[in-house]
Amino acid sequence: MFVQSGRHVNTSRIDPVQLFVDGESDAPGQTAIGVMKVKDSKEVAVGIMLGMCTECALVEYLLIGGNLSPMMIHRITIAPFKQEMRRDTSVWGWLFEFDVIPGSVSDLGFSFSTRTKKTGTGGSQSPVKSSGLLSSVKSPAGKAGSNSSQPSRGFDDHST
Repeated sequence: MFVQSGRHVNTSRIDPVQLFVDGESDAPGQTAIGVMKVKDSKEVAVGIMLGMCTECALVEYLLIGGNLSPMMIHRITIAPFKQEMRRDTSVWGWLFEFDVIPGSVSDLGFSFSTRTKKTGTGGSQSPVKSSGLLSSVKSPAGKAGSNSSQPSRGFDDHST
């Protein structure tokens, strides 16, 4: 199984002592703030997570937020394989010194927004976190939150 290739690492399989957090806090008990890097090369580590894509809105925008605060976004949602997720979150928690992961989590998995589109402007911008999408996962892996959204069409489905 894949462990590491250069700066690309599978955090569920790599020995955590091969990684470090650059810029971590010196204060004991305070969450480390920084970037995960590979010890040997000092390069920023690119984490590879094993799982299944459960939602893909990378080709067309997806409407979220309902009538109160509608927002068009590009997003991908990945449901990590449970055993690997437990290992991933344990490594992240150990490196960054935390035990809760705030993030966009639903029954479909972790969602990563890539772009938003302001309604009526046609322009795009960096994703903005919406408090309605946030949930928490405990490290090692807890149960995903109960927020859910409609999956968008697949890459091969060209219907409107």
